[in-house]
Amino acid sequence: MLTEDGPGPFEYAPEDYKRAVRLGANFQVIRITLGKLWGVTLCIAHSDLAALVAKCEVVTPELTRALKPHKQWFGSYKKSGELKKIQVWLTVNQGRIEFLTAAASYKAKRVRRNPKVICFLGRENGPALPGLAELVTDRDSSERVYRAYRKSHPFLMLFLGRGIRKRIESGEQVVVRVQPDEPNPLAGVTDPIV
Repeated sequence: MLTEDGPGPFEYAPEDYKRAVRLGANFQVIRITLGKLWGVTLCIAHSDLAALVAKCEVVTPELTRALKPHKQWFGSYKKSGELKKIQVWLTVNQGRIEFLTAAASYKAKRVRRNPKVICFLGRENGPALPGLAELVTDRDSSERVYRAYRKSHPFLMLFLGRGIRKRIESGEQVVVRVQPDEPNPLAGVTDPIV
């Protein structure tokens, strides 16, 4: 980042820029030199910083706190249009939210009918991420989420793991994968890493 705020230009690394934005830097206009990336210089107004930060793959402290317990309130729509929230565990894989559910569950049925969903991270009224959901039936995806559950909820998986494993093996378990709308604040994030 190159600014011209004073006696001559100041050079900042991308990490400095991200930190300045997270701390609420009060810039009217920031000049960013992206020479190595695109060979152009952008002029960005202060009001556009939020969109730029999301594209820079900055996960805010609020999102970090909300992701830490690896749970969410998954909101899908009934036939009547009412949003139905259900608490489930979550994993993040390459910026997509994933969790396991029974193939015959109401969550899966609602996703088949209407893929538009909202994920409330951490708590029922936590940060909301709207997106599109899909049901993934391949065993590799189910196994990856299962391993992530074992890592993020080791104690509970001592009791629940066997039943989940049996449902995966019989094909009764599916992965619900949610691609958050753009700009995706979780872009590039994988948690837990398995």
